Parts: sequence; structure tokens; C-alpha cells
Amino acid sequence: MNVYSFIFLISYIAGILKMNKYFKQSILVILIIFLTTSYTSGSDWRTYELMHRYFDLSNFYNYYSEKGFSLYIALSKYIITNFWYFFIINKLIVAYLFYKVIKRYSQNILLAYSVFFAAGGIFLFIDCPFRNLLGIGIFLYSTKYIEKSKVKYILCILLGGSFHTTIIIVGLLSLIDFSRLKNIFLFFIIGVEIILSYNIELVMKILKKLPIYQHKLAFYLTSDYFNGNLLTFGMFEKFIILCILIFNKEKVIKKLDKKFFNYVYLYIIFYIIATKISILTRLVYYVQIFYLIFVCFIPQKIYRIKLIYIVLFIYYYLISLGQTSSVHMKYDTYLLYFFREIPYEIRIKMNNQDYRETIKKEIFLKNIE
Repeated sequence: MNVYSFIFLISYIAGILKMNKYFKQSILVILIIFLTTSYTSGSDWRTYELMHRYFDLSNFYNYYSEKGFSLYIALSKYIITNFWYFFIINKLIVAYLFYKVIKRYSQNILLAYSVFFAAGGIFLFIDCPFRNLLGIGIFLYSTKYIEKSKVKYILCILLGGSFHTTIIIVGLLSLIDFSRLKNIFLFFIIGVEIILSYNIELVMKILKKLPIYQHKLAFYLTSDYFNGNLLTFGMFEKFIILCILIFNKEKVIKKLDKKFFNYVYLYIIFYIIATKISILTRLVYYVQIFYLIFVCFIPQKIYRIKLIYIVLFIYYYLISLGQTSSVHMKYDTYLLYFFREIPYEIRIKMNNQDYRETIKKEIFLKNIE
């Protein structure tokens, strides 16, 4: 058992047992602090710290990342000079946005957050693809406007697109009201997607016609990102949840709402295509939290069977173990180094990570014009 699976174990058990609410809130706070204050864990921080060091208003637009994100990094150094303060504050904000979504739809916040921790939180906050995480945060914030104000919603999606372009796909597809379709058509869409997933050449022809993504897709066309397998246990699990979702559509819409149904259904659509084309996994994380809330909703409101909690625990415990198999995911927290921060040149050599590529990036960023 590693520290990640231990944290999941404690938070999940506290989530399903009847305990003092202040104790549960304390566990939730610890869980969020654990996620947001990671230090040398993961690898992406190496590049983002260099960007924070070398970007300014004269050169940010020359880097290949989305310009809104590059500008945000360039401006941030004039407000928060310490990269780790900036990094942790942003992660705290996004973690709070996840909390707000969970609070909106779940009666058991700690249970849902613990499942999210295992299924997506470790990757998003510890390994931390920072651009993607900020894009997800903007998307979660935008969801409150999707029915109230289309203008504000579209503005949020456009802003998010300047941080990570994948939000545009998710934002546009989120406007489709799948809840209005008959059950047979909902299954038909999934069936067609599975068939298309086995005809990957046709899918690539469609993707290539999207000009905004052409330069990004070119790198992956001949890589292993397109060799996924649909016949997995995870796919079997998604099919079971899909059936429960569709056959209980009216109950889900009544107790939650139709946009929640749409997000869960959209998650399954993204999951299927991402299983075959793994680079599209980034799409999955935008709506994953809704799916995980629904998974926790099943034993609470649909099938009140306590055995389901045990099954969920085993499943997500194994997932938490799988997400932490990489050597650079050894946990380390900034709280231990708050008054004695380790120099960057030492940190990039920690966790047995080959740092030669990081040195190359630093040389590039130093000389960016």
C-alpha cells in the first residue's frame, strides 16, 4: 500500500460510514491539501516552472502552448513571484470548483471526492497537466451558465480554449441535449461510435479536417496513441453504468437534472473514443466528475445494496494503485519545504527521473524571442 491508496482508503471509509460531520469535513480538507500541495511529484511542473521563470510580456506569444495560458503565466510572475505559491493557489481554486460541482449534485461529498481522488485527482493534481487542469476548472465554472446564459457560457468556453483547445470540443458537445433522445437512439449512438472506433482511418480523416487541431495531431498520427483496445474491464464497467443511466433516465433527471445526465452520457462517449485513441483522454477529464458522482449515486438512490460500496472500493482502490506506478509519482509535499525550498537544479534530478529533456527545454525557454 502506498500513500495514495492509504489516503483513498481512509477517505472512502469515512465517506460511507456514519461519522461526525466535522470529522468528515476535516478528512476532506486533508484530502484537498494533499492533492494541491504536491512538490516534486509528477513531471510536468518542471516545464511550467521554467515558463514562469522565463516568460514575460515580450516573449510569451512565441511559445507553442495556447496564448491565453502563456499570457497568464507571463502576467502571474508580476503578481506572485514564487512559482510554487502560484502553482498551489491555482490548484486550490480548481479543487474548490470540483468541490462545488460535487456539492451541487451529491449528498455524500466526501465519498464522491474520494472516488474522484482515485480515478482522476491523482493524475490531474499530482502529475498535474497544468494547462489541462486550468481548462477543466474553467469548464466546471462554465456549467452553471449553460442553461442560464448562453453568452456567458460561450465566453467561458472561448476563454478556456485559450488555455487548452480541447475545451472547445467539450463545450460544443455539451450543448447537445441527449436527455431528449429515446433510449434506443442513445444506445444507437454508442453502437455507431464503437463501430467507428474500429475504423480508425475514417476517424482520422475527420479529425484532420479540424484546422485548429492539425498541428497537434500530426505528432501522434504514427504513434502508439492510436493502438488502444476496446475489450477491457473498464469498458465493461462503462457499459454497465451506461445501461443503469439510460434505464433510470427519468429518475436521474428528476433527482439531479438533465444537464447532469448529458454530462455523464458525454463522458461515456469520450471514454470509448479515448480508449481507442488514448491522446483524446484529455477530453474525458472535463466531465469525469459527473460520471463519478453518478457512480456514487447508484447505491444511494437507485439500487440500495451495500455490497456495491465494497465493489466500488475494490475497483477504485486498484485504479489508485495503477495511477501511481510511475517512479516520478513518489509523493512529496511543498509544506515540508516551505521555509527551505530546494533549488530547481536539484529538484529536476529527484525521483530517479531522467532530466536531460528538461535541460533542453530550459535552454529553449532561455533563448525564446
